[in-house]
Amino acid sequence: MCFLTYTLHEEKQFKHLENDLKRVYFTGTYQSNSDLTPKEFREGTVIDANQSSKVTLTGRFDQEIKESQSLLFRIPNIKVKIFKDENQIYSFGEPGTYPGFSKSPGNTWDIFNSPGIKTSDEIRIVLENIYPNNVKTVYNLFIEQILSGDSGVLFLAIFPRVGLSVFLGGGIFLLGCLLLIILIFLRVMKTPFSRRPFYFAFLAIISGLWFFFDFKIISLIIPYNIFNNILSMICLSMVMPLFCMYILEFLSGKTRIPLIISVYIQIGFAVCYLICQGLGIYDGYDLLSPLLVIMGISIVIVFGCLVYETVFYKNSEAKFLLLVSSVLLLCGFDVVNYFTNYTPTYFMTKISYGLFMLIQFFYMLRCIQININDIKNARILEVELAQNRIAIAISQIQPHFLYNSLTAIKQLCVIDPVRAEQAVGEFAGFLRENLDSLTSSSLISFHKELNHIKNYLALEQLRFGSRLKVHYNIQTYDFELPSLTIQPIVENAVRYGVTKKAEGGTITISTKNGEDTIIITVSDDGAGFDMYHRKEDGRSHIGIENVKNRLQAQCKGDLTIKSELGKGTVVTILIHKR
Repeated sequence: MCFLTYTLHEEKQFKHLENDLKRVYFTGTYQSNSDLTPKEFREGTVIDANQSSKVTLTGRFDQEIKESQSLLFRIPNIKVKIFKDENQIYSFGEPGTYPGFSKSPGNTWDIFNSPGIKTSDEIRIVLENIYPNNVKTVYNLFIEQILSGDSGVLFLAIFPRVGLSVFLGGGIFLLGCLLLIILIFLRVMKTPFSRRPFYFAFLAIISGLWFFFDFKIISLIIPYNIFNNILSMICLSMVMPLFCMYILEFLSGKTRIPLIISVYIQIGFAVCYLICQGLGIYDGYDLLSPLLVIMGISIVIVFGCLVYETVFYKNSEAKFLLLVSSVLLLCGFDVVNYFTNYTPTYFMTKISYGLFMLIQFFYMLRCIQININDIKNARILEVELAQNRIAIAISQIQPHFLYNSLTAIKQLCVIDPVRAEQAVGEFAGFLRENLDSLTSSSLISFHKELNHIKNYLALEQLRFGSRLKVHYNIQTYDFELPSLTIQPIVENAVRYGVTKKAEGGTITISTKNGEDTIIITVSDDGAGFDMYHRKEDGRSHIGIENVKNRLQAQCKGDLTIKSELGKGTVVTILIHKR
């Protein structure tokens, strides 16, 4: 869009201008502020800007520059003055010509209309390096890119070489915006999502902007030098914090701590930069070197955390991200390039990061699709769960159990009225819990489920007496679970386990804390069964399958059964901690 806009802006002028873009060569001498005598300057001479904060070149141009003919200067964060026969004809970066909170007048192309320069005119060029950490060839970048011609022709000449940054940055930015629009729409539709895709969308938008602002061409599209400098620096300082926040969503437990600390440091640095830039204390480019060091350390931390998560937690998502992120190691070539004082092209950074973002974008779309499908399935499952709750509750109120319990209570009324009164309370509690489950869709406390189990077992012990023994080993109460989760399992242990043996047996109910889960165990030393030849009678197995489905749907839990014929059964429930 920027390219098309610029094309429309320049088209009328372009048709009437000379199409040639010519380089203007300069020959003569140069003298830095530390040199006692001038040195010869010719094609191929390199002036080290890190050794000379200011340099003066004296000589001549190799061609005549007609009056009003445009000269194009590439100015990479330096100040420039040009004199013709001791008369100043051009300046860039004079105090008062740009905001005082910025040291640099810009990293830009500038256009100068010649007053008429002959090959015999003595030209003196004064260049001043603003930043100590600027690349050492900044003076040569200016001298070797003095061009005569039109800015539209210059744009078309540069674009094939640096268009990768514009297209890559614009593409990443648009993908981020598209993803953010999708997420906002889904959020309006009340579709729940994790923070992961939002972090990625903002990462794509910010990093896309940073890539788009390639200073070899951006000033020909957006002619606001200070704005371009500061926005580019803001984007660069925010890329790594957003990247780390995105990575954090793939980590768990203590693995997150080093990266969280890194994020706080980076955000603190970004805030410090904004304050210092706004007050004119430090400039963005003054802080570029420490920023790159922090970014380099953060990348090492990111890879260390992903490796740790993959190796010790067997996290498949972290493993996938580690493999995809490995392409970013190619960015190290450009970091080395920066600190070795050669002009950074960021070519490897652009290619590797673009590939990473493209893969992650499709990964995010896939995750969103899976999330939407899960929500649809969850809504279908909610209906099924509601039907299952009714079926389970009704199945628990079985005529033979009611008859047997009431008969036992009737007999107690004669021989033990006090115990009969207690049994009536237990019977009422059992019925109330079953009826409550008809309308309850939320999780209940373990205390409530345990009371229901105790009421049920107390009624069964009225019937079976000493043949039914119960042992409790409860180490933790602080968790929730779906209603009627443990009671159907205990009932199976009574009906198909303990009471199938003449001498009866013991049911043991235990809970304990695991590393990431609550472990609930219901075991009995009853009749047991052959797990490979279970009787498909349509009774207990359906109830257990309902319990398993509700565990998975409501709390991401799991249920496993182990049984041996003649020795008993062990049912284990795992509920993930919140």
